[in-house]
Amino acid sequence: MNVINLIYNSIEEIGAGLSENASRLNIDQLVDLGLIRMIEDKSDKSVLKNFYQDIDEKISGYFKIASEKTCEMQSQIFLLPLVKNSFYLDKMNGILAHTDGDSNIYIYLDIENKVNSNYIKSICIHEYQHILRNFIGKQKKSKTLLDVFIDEGCSEAFVESILGGGFVGNWATNLTPYELKTYLALYEDKLYITDVYEIQKIMYGNQLDIPLWLGYSLGYAIVKSYMENQTYKDFTDLIKLDPYEVYYKSSFYDGCL
Repeated sequence: MNVINLIYNSIEEIGAGLSENASRLNIDQLVDLGLIRMIEDKSDKSVLKNFYQDIDEKISGYFKIASEKTCEMQSQIFLLPLVKNSFYLDKMNGILAHTDGDSNIYIYLDIENKVNSNYIKSICIHEYQHILRNFIGKQKKSKTLLDVFIDEGCSEAFVESILGGGFVGNWATNLTPYELKTYLALYEDKLYITDVYEIQKIMYGNQLDIPLWLGYSLGYAIVKSYMENQTYKDFTDLIKLDPYEVYYKSSFYDGCL
């Protein structure tokens, strides 16, 4: 695992760092995501250095924990400064992450308040499941809503299997069992949609008629139900399963909950 620390850098330096390390996503694409903080003055950098002097080594260690439980992946991890945003700081613990759909991982960290190492550890293991699935799974041209449910659910189940239930993200446990059953019934006829905008709306919620993190909570609950009802050799085995098999053999299918 190659950790590329761009937290201390200006937007121009981040762009150069991405290019030099053959990132599949360029600076314009990352800026469009609205997650990067624009660092333009030296005071920002001094704060960062005090907080994250040894972060590279820690993150390498967290990914090593994940690889030892499954298999080792060749990946690059880009560390980036997280944009100022009260929701990200309060609800997401000052850390966000995503992959490029392949093997690279992008982690954004709050630069003014040191992120709790437990949150960083759980995010690293969560994202490792994603790149492992990209590597060993059968990739589809267009992912369905159910595909995304199960992928995110497996990531949180992977976190729990390695670190314990206390490390599972709030996004995975945000709804009660009754709410999960009720909302799944409402969206069951949309499990096969492939429209990215619609999928994101259901995954994240819209604060109106779709609760916050609905898709993440449903995905985690479905995967946990499958794990309780079925036998499988190891977590890599679980990742290889077709998402539809996981759903159909869970207690959530066809009102079996």
